[in-house]
Amino acid sequence: MISAEVEMLCTSPCFLDCPSGPHLRPADSGRSLIRDLDALDALRRKQDAGEVLDDVIRSKVSDDVGRSLDAVQAWFEEAGEGRVEPSMSDEVRNLLTALLSADALVSLVSNLGLLDFEVKKAVTKAFEWCMQLQKSDGWPAKQVIEHIAAHPRLLQILVTGCLEPPAHQQFKYTLHFNMLLKVCMRHCRIVEILLREELLSQIMGGLESSSFEVTSEAFAILTEILIDNRDISAPYVSEHFEEFFGQYNAILRKNDYVTVRRLLKLLGDLLFEPEYMAVMIRYVSKVAFLQLHMTLLRDKSKSIQFEAFNIFKIFVANPRKTPKVHQILYQNREKLLKLLLNLSWTTREEDEVFLNDRHTTIENLKILSVL
Repeated sequence: MISAEVEMLCTSPCFLDCPSGPHLRPADSGRSLIRDLDALDALRRKQDAGEVLDDVIRSKVSDDVGRSLDAVQAWFEEAGEGRVEPSMSDEVRNLLTALLSADALVSLVSNLGLLDFEVKKAVTKAFEWCMQLQKSDGWPAKQVIEHIAAHPRLLQILVTGCLEPPAHQQFKYTLHFNMLLKVCMRHCRIVEILLREELLSQIMGGLESSSFEVTSEAFAILTEILIDNRDISAPYVSEHFEEFFGQYNAILRKNDYVTVRRLLKLLGDLLFEPEYMAVMIRYVSKVAFLQLHMTLLRDKSKSIQFEAFNIFKIFVANPRKTPKVHQILYQNREKLLKLLLNLSWTTREEDEVFLNDRHTTIENLKILSVL
């Protein structure tokens, strides 16, 4: 429903006295969009109640939302480009405040599946524009990000939408959810909110989906969080070490070639990043983690063997091995030496870095002594 703030904006003198037709004010466009979003929410409630929607009515509501959104977007763009008078610029800023207060973003995103393709594109365009810094004071992105921080339900909807198998969707819209989430994650503040709301576990859960599209998207999001935003994610992983790697390594134990290979490669990249130094030291102190990678070294896939080796070598190279890790390596030294000596294949035989790492690892194993 229309919030009190929206009603106040839409009943202001500048709205009541404004002429009709081409001389609409920002408040007019805001009232129109909120009215159309109310109609869209009503359709969603019917759908949730099990009612089959009339596609003609749904399409009409979608068109109405698209027209109103285009009008709002036109005001935003004109204000962002400085093509409106200062007083009108204030009205446009008030319009954004009112729309955020009315939860227009959540309404648009949560009902994305009811919108036609071109309107979905318009939602994505408007959202992307609002997440950019158009003015020196950070407007509108700063205001939108602050709103999302205070109302994280939007991110929860986006993450869930990205991880919903396309086969379960009446209207295909995963791509749009993906684009919207990527726009959000350009801002480190949004990544902080994702972690604060414990959405990382849900994202990792997507890696276990039977849908290739979902696992691919979950992996892309996970990589962006852990690697592209490592200044933020590294402290989080360190603080939630047991929980994070409990879930991560459980997925590594699954017999899914693509997922295991991707996660091993990501883990290897992660442990070698300076920001994850504390995480790496703690990781290679765990006997269960060592045993996992020793098992993966024997995998039938040479690619998985190679990625597992890139992590296993850290356990061996660690000059401060825990007694239990040292003991496991020493007890299995002969088997490991034999395994590593045979760890070569055509595509890697000319890889000088790999050959040097393998040689160093073998030599480090040879000099291990009983404690």
